[in-house]
Amino acid sequence: MSNTEPPPEISLIKRFALFLAALCLLLSALYLTGNKGGPSEEKPTSIPNELPVDVVDVRGIPESGGGFVGEPQTPSDTRHSGDSAQGEALTAQIKRAQGEGGNDKLVPNALGLFPRINIDLEERVDVSLVYSDAQPGDLVVVQSEDGGVLNDNHTVIQSPLDDERRLRFAFKSSREGGIYRITLRRGFEEKRLEFWGGQAPALTSK
Repeated sequence: MSNTEPPPEISLIKRFALFLAALCLLLSALYLTGNKGGPSEEKPTSIPNELPVDVVDVRGIPESGGGFVGEPQTPSDTRHSGDSAQGEALTAQIKRAQGEGGNDKLVPNALGLFPRINIDLEERVDVSLVYSDAQPGDLVVVQSEDGGVLNDNHTVIQSPLDDERRLRFAFKSSREGGIYRITLRRGFEEKRLEFWGGQAPALTSK
């Protein structure tokens, strides 16, 4: 027998078949390796620290309530007559016949009303007013609206403030119980003291 080589076409076919077989084995191995540990989990992408960050000053951003974020909020003025009267334009001290209340400084509310003071019938009280925003010599008109007398025999008096911007006067209630309003006028400014003569009415709830 003579040794004859196969045609070139058959040799190329065999090589191509072997290549395909090897490629299939490689793909199978890669597939099995990828599914061995179950579904792969995506790792979160980290943000490099070198990226620039925009800093926003929130103190200038208005909130929905009208204020500003980060801005200190001023609490509402809940001060009453028992608190410090420092900085008030007008303060009053009421000294009763029994010597009560002479050191307590009273201040008016936003409507210009001083807290009501209970006094006895026909009781004489001494009133001292200080106008911190006035000038010595400014005139103040004091008027009793509901009876009683000022400085023993007047219903209206007018007096200048002294060098300490202070005005002193006395008020005496009548024999009738009830409210006694004392109006204080300085220029266009008007404030009001209130006394209750006799036993104060009991508070009743509806």
